[in-house]
Amino acid sequence: MVYLITGPRNSGKTTKLLALFKRYKGGGIASVKGKMDAYEFYRMVFLGSAQSPVLLATENPLYADKKGFFPFKRFYFSESTFKKGHLYITQLIALSVSPIFLDEVGQLELKGMGFHDICFKLMGLQSDVYITVRDTNLYEFLKVFRPKNYEILEKGE
Repeated sequence: MVYLITGPRNSGKTTKLLALFKRYKGGGIASVKGKMDAYEFYRMVFLGSAQSPVLLATENPLYADKKGFFPFKRFYFSESTFKKGHLYITQLIALSVSPIFLDEVGQLELKGMGFHDICFKLMGLQSDVYITVRDTNLYEFLKVFRPKNYEILEKGE
């Protein structure tokens, strides 16, 4: 079953995902926000691991010229962090870890980048998968990834 944790921006989707991970264990990825000076950044936290490399930064000139980061809208994403995330999720799938958590599927994935390919793999699993999706992206997520068995969880459920 695919469980979609949805809600508006900054509504607690990641907090809900982390609470579910604490309850059910398993493995996956959470995107945890931080702030340095006037810029926001996100770390990719590998759930069940001590790894948490920088995933993206917002409009930070330090990352704009840094090798290995690509721009998308107002963010700069780390190519190497995505590669590590792909490897981690692929390993979880190969080891039949359940449930698997993925935070957050957004415009990047809907445009065929980021964890786009991983999302398709997760849709085909027989085990439980929890994915956060902003409410404004939910319809397009369902159209692109077409989960067969899914349930929508509001952040408070």
